[in-house]
Amino acid sequence: MSAENSNGHLQTRQLPKEFLAAAVKRANELSLQRAERPYRPSSELKFLLEVQVETAHMPLMLVGEPGGGKTAAAYHLQHELMQKTQREGRDANVSLHHISCHDNLSPREILYRFDHLARLRAATDGKVIPEHLVGKTAEWLATVAQNPDLATSPEFISFAESVIKVVELSHIQAKTLLDPMSFMVYGPLGEAIIRSINGEESVVLIDEIDKTPPGFEDQLLEVIEHLIFTLEEAGLSVAGNKELLHIIITSNDQRELSKAFLRRLMVHEIKFPSKKELEAIVHDHLPQVNNRLARAAINFIIRLRNELELNKPPSTAEVIQWIKVMQAYNQSAESIEAYEVPLLEMIIKDNEDRRNVEDYLRRRSY
Repeated sequence: MSAENSNGHLQTRQLPKEFLAAAVKRANELSLQRAERPYRPSSELKFLLEVQVETAHMPLMLVGEPGGGKTAAAYHLQHELMQKTQREGRDANVSLHHISCHDNLSPREILYRFDHLARLRAATDGKVIPEHLVGKTAEWLATVAQNPDLATSPEFISFAESVIKVVELSHIQAKTLLDPMSFMVYGPLGEAIIRSINGEESVVLIDEIDKTPPGFEDQLLEVIEHLIFTLEEAGLSVAGNKELLHIIITSNDQRELSKAFLRRLMVHEIKFPSKKELEAIVHDHLPQVNNRLARAAINFIIRLRNELELNKPPSTAEVIQWIKVMQAYNQSAESIEAYEVPLLEMIIKDNEDRRNVEDYLRRRSY
């Protein structure tokens, strides 16, 4: 079945509501499972998380190689906070808001957006639009229904705002019907800020902030430092409770972040674990692992990282998954010890690295 229609566009289709409900339920279950996975923070990171929650109430930025446990630290913090609230006899529902950064992400997007389309529809349904604008409004609504992306276009927003201004001047009752606060749609950070001032605790994970456009972080200075942001359409500012909102930021150092932004954070580098630490981490995640297989695999990984200059050295997460799959397929420690290493594709992802590792294995196996 083709994924494209005759015009070359991707096909989309509606699915039954029960399908969506099941998928949402599964996503919530996976999030909780992720929080409960074994995580072994270093003593330094454990202390910093404690300082963040109990005293400093500053965002914590974690840097280091991809797959090194930066993202997992936020889920670990959520789990620790849930256990803490249970011990104290309080509501144990600590939510986690995961923001996956990308090069088109805007700071406002993670705070809130204003639903101009819903407001214009409310004006239409309330029959408060002046007669001379009814036809043009209907045309715009039909156009946006065909192309939803236009709902955030400057042209549509400008038209919607101009109509609402006319409506508010001509209909007193429209101020209640079209109250801007009714059309705020909150992003993950905005929602967490508002929930915090209402007594709800949460963790916000701003993941891979280095993928955002330059200048992104400088537009969040007030938000990061004081948990304050402005709802421009309503002319109001809102503020959160720093004691109940814990911000974790991760970066793979793809770009340099501004000094003004870094000044407002605690920054910690998660380094690749030592051999002893890696053995403990593997056994935490794979308690039934074959000890000899695990040792052989870990020794091989440590040698690779120490002896070769790799563009993308194997991460902790990749090592765990590699060992898990090798055990499932009855791969032996002897083959690794003889430099006949199976499933290299799971740990070596860069083409140049693969050539170097294969050459390394040939030389070692002679």
